[in-house]
Amino acid sequence: MFIEPVKANFAKLSRIMANKSENIKLFNLAVGNFNGVSSMFTEEEHQGKSCSLLKPKLHLEQYPDIIFNSQEEVEVRRLDDIEYDRTLYDHLHIDTQGYEMEVLQGAKKSLRLFATVAIEVYREELYEGCAMHTEVTAFMRENKFHLMNIFWRGNSWGDAEYLRLCE
Repeated sequence: MFIEPVKANFAKLSRIMANKSENIKLFNLAVGNFNGVSSMFTEEEHQGKSCSLLKPKLHLEQYPDIIFNSQEEVEVRRLDDIEYDRTLYDHLHIDTQGYEMEVLQGAKKSLRLFATVAIEVYREELYEGCAMHTEVTAFMRENKFHLMNIFWRGNSWGDAEYLRLCE
């Protein structure tokens, strides 16, 4: 299952994934803690890799070559409310440019189905209001996941891996 909110990126993804497998589902929406519509800050120079529902903050200083030059209205859905075959997936990867905590809040029921979760986490506020890695780890602990490792990719962000604890 792939979820991509930016229309241009979704079109590319659709072309790449066309006829790959009937088990692969594509959704042109953002994932968060509500169902509705929101404005996404977008950039095109780097293939839309830094687009976010949160306004860029320190990202503007740390990555001055990435310019957020427009906004796009996108549909937002809670992961818990998206219809898909939940028996097909045991791993969740969240890379939503600072919006990871909101994704987790909208996935409380779904989280129980995953054995592992990989999440982009932050030590600094690259996007306004983004949760820090300590907050994300506390949330994951409350939901029966153990932090296995954080691979820091720079001074301000990295990728955290969590493993669901057996009950």
